[in-house]
Amino acid sequence: MGKDARFNGIFGFTQISATSVIVSDRWNHCLRKVDRLSLATYLFAGNCTDSGFEDGFNAKFYFTWSVVKDAVNDSLILVADYGNNAIRTVRKYDGFVETFVESWKLNWVRSLTQESATGDIYALAHDALYLISYTAKTIIKLNGQFAYTLATYIDGPLQKAQFSYPNEFLMVASKIVMVSDKSNLKV
Repeated sequence: MGKDARFNGIFGFTQISATSVIVSDRWNHCLRKVDRLSLATYLFAGNCTDSGFEDGFNAKFYFTWSVVKDAVNDSLILVADYGNNAIRTVRKYDGFVETFVESWKLNWVRSLTQESATGDIYALAHDALYLISYTAKTIIKLNGQFAYTLATYIDGPLQKAQFSYPNEFLMVASKIVMVSDKSNLKV
């Protein structure tokens, strides 16, 4: 902790205040809070180096991945819990963790983005892009083909698009998502 904190696989981060950033320490299974002024680092949520699945103040994650601010509830952040096939919420003011949704459909969920108007969450999992209703918590698989062995891509509407190892994505406008396609070096 402090200025000598050792991270192990930083993937995502989000700024929660003028001076604080939450960082996903993926291989350590936790979230860290970094003070941008003092450079001090603190455990924020999870139990570094101890994986599992547990909610609360003593929460456990199994490979934290994407971290984004909740567009609906300003006191929460959303975390892609890769190994637990879940999206978890974490309160920004005290690090309390709750499971938002958990499903085998979210197998290896690694990237999240959110519609600001509805709060609906787009989740990039191993085999597809999913849409999760913020209010009903229903999970809908969206079309698009993911190929993890072929370096190929097809641009166009999601129903016809094809990606080769999509890694992260971002909501740029309502229902318009940009996808980083790692193997093809394309966005």
